[in-house]
Amino acid sequence: MRKPLAMLSTENAVLGSRLASRLSELGYQTRSVSDLSGLFAQVEREKPFLLVAELGASRKKILEGVRLLRSNEATRHILVLGIDRSTKEPVSDDALAAGVTLVTMESRILEQLPDLLEQLLAVE
Repeated sequence: MRKPLAMLSTENAVLGSRLASRLSELGYQTRSVSDLSGLFAQVEREKPFLLVAELGASRKKILEGVRLLRSNEATRHILVLGIDRSTKEPVSDDALAAGVTLVTMESRILEQLPDLLEQLLAVE
């Protein structure tokens, strides 16, 4: 049986590697994309089950891309998990307004990933 595809876009290489490992443990095929200019074209082409995106310095570009995904009939179903780098509660208003399905804090994502995936499925 084919594993669901999760695409990752992170600025922090260590976080990206840890996320890819954890998602693989949870039964996902993972693909990391470092080039933001091609990220959303690749998402449109490959139609992953999940896009995990770090909302750091490239937050504005990521959110613009999420808006495009949501406006496209072929990609609006893709679940998007945003990772906020804040150390307190995640700043999620702009991300949720853009169409990010769920936003979590970077400090919590690895330990809470299974629960976050359950929450994403419940939202959809």
